[in-house]
Amino acid sequence: MLDDMAVEAGFADYPAMVRHDPARGGSPSEQVVRRRLAATAALDPERGSRTTAFEMVSFLQTIWWDEAGPAAACAAVRRYMGQQLTRHRIASGFGHDVSVAAKSGGLMGVVRNEAGVVTFPDDQAYAVAVFTRRDPRAGVDPAAIDAGIGSVAHALVTQLRTAE
Repeated sequence: MLDDMAVEAGFADYPAMVRHDPARGGSPSEQVVRRRLAATAALDPERGSRTTAFEMVSFLQTIWWDEAGPAAACAAVRRYMGQQLTRHRIASGFGHDVSVAAKSGGLMGVVRNEAGVVTFPDDQAYAVAVFTRRDPRAGVDPAAIDAGIGSVAHALVTQLRTAE
């Protein structure tokens, strides 16, 4: 996917794009490269591969209920997701007494996502996914986006917990 993005941006492949230094190699400028990348199929929901937060929550439910495949495989996925070390996206919306097994994703600073399962001390578990996409021209603090993912996840899970 990264090679495809680089080719669409006018480079031979991703390593060539990464090596490109407009100060030494000339055109295209960094601004032009960013604009071209933002227009690639990978960052266009209409042309690139995609999923929705709803689809990811549904998929996580099948993993947690051992319906996505063999029970041992589902258990392995749960274990690996539970080993995520960072707590700056979904987990940031919850206290340390709440377990979060999650998988983050992102692309070129434009897309920042996380899907996971939040488990409370009472063993109630909730699948949640928060997907974001920023305007590539906007100067947004990535930490603010990550914190926003945690806030949205907290609000969603709180609605579910209070509706029970």
